[in-house]
Amino acid sequence: MRGEDTVARLGGDEFAIPLEQSSSHEIAVRVAGRILEAMRPPFSLEGRQVQVGASVGVTVSGATEVDQVLREADVAMYTAKAHGKGRYELAPTSV
Repeated sequence: MRGEDTVARLGGDEFAIPLEQSSSHEIAVRVAGRILEAMRPPFSLEGRQVQVGASVGVTVSGATEVDQVLREADVAMYTAKAHGKGRYELAPTSV
């Protein structure tokens, strides 16, 4: 992520990365792809090779309430997991 980006841990293994309000579908999808690419290679943790994965839910929402935006992204994330993990999905409201 860029220095000005915020990554917030929502709980457990769920994180949110809000992008600026003017973000488009193309930018959001590009960021989701970069996150997935960054998560693919194994990394060293206390001398052991570890590999993690990610499923990303993307919403480019017109909603003004944070809870609604998070719900939309959550639905998209679970859709990504249901379709094989290691991928991103757009929220239905973003299509």
